[in-house]
Amino acid sequence: MRIKSAQIPASAGIVIWLAGCAFAAGAVVGPEQETPRKGPDHVAGRLIVKLSPDAARRVAPVGTEGKAFPPDQIPIETLRQLSRKYRVTQWKPLFANPPKHDMTGLARVYVLSCDPSVDIEQAAAEFSALHDLVEYAQPDRIVHLQPVQ
Repeated sequence: MRIKSAQIPASAGIVIWLAGCAFAAGAVVGPEQETPRKGPDHVAGRLIVKLSPDAARRVAPVGTEGKAFPPDQIPIETLRQLSRKYRVTQWKPLFANPPKHDMTGLARVYVLSCDPSVDIEQAAAEFSALHDLVEYAQPDRIVHLQPVQ
């Protein structure tokens, strides 16, 4: 009897590996185990923003080498105005050294540091509304793992 090897896409392999790690650690994430959570569901004052390819090309020269930069250096006025409104102190690329031929768009993801008192959900909604500049904006969420019993 011959056994043929199956080819699995790399992304599927990563998902399977992560699921195995979660299983081995005895953790499950999901609504089926609702237990009271302690602490916030996001990091105060941090917003994750993925720019559109066009906006990222215009911002890229400012955020070179993965270093943080102040919002007043952004060459797009609309993004500067929202940054001022939500008291953003810096934009920082999420990945310091993304691949040169980034098919995933990870090089276009930025972490915005805001004043902790800012309504981060409202900030995310306003940045997300800029459809021609922003693919998505969301609070920097905290994932809570719960043990399986």
